[in-house]
Amino acid sequence: MNGTSTTYRQSHATLLDYWFCLLVGAVFAGGGTLVVLSALAAIADRASPSFDHLGVAFGLTLGLLWAALGLGSLWLAREILRTTTRLIITREGLTHIHDGAVTAFAWSEIALIHAVGPRLTILPGLRELYAIPTTDLRATPDAILTTIRHYCPTVTITR
Repeated sequence: MNGTSTTYRQSHATLLDYWFCLLVGAVFAGGGTLVVLSALAAIADRASPSFDHLGVAFGLTLGLLWAALGLGSLWLAREILRTTTRLIITREGLTHIHDGAVTAFAWSEIALIHAVGPRLTILPGLRELYAIPTTDLRATPDAILTTIRHYCPTVTITR
């Protein structure tokens, strides 16, 4: 907690899924692109006596399929990262990211934080109640409350 922010996020398995999809995407998209470029280079060399129409068609098809698989995997990695549940606590306030939706609160607009079981409920001054389920964050409510007290000792917390 010595930095400018603390982030609580879902399990490490989610991050491993992200890195796996990123790696698969890079390998297949890169490999597919190279195969397509190789097939296109063979088309440019049609005058060669060893020109093979079937090989070029196979290379283009295989390369495009690999590139599509790679791009799909890269998109999946982006979606995993975008929808991973996170709670970011800074000196300015807290931000909750859940299923791609971002909800941010400045400390000045939080009237009360109520901790009940595995949930923190934020009572902002001008908005509706906002619940943060802590079971998604690999952290206990006590750990999160300790972090909140570190960044903003003046916030009112009840149990």
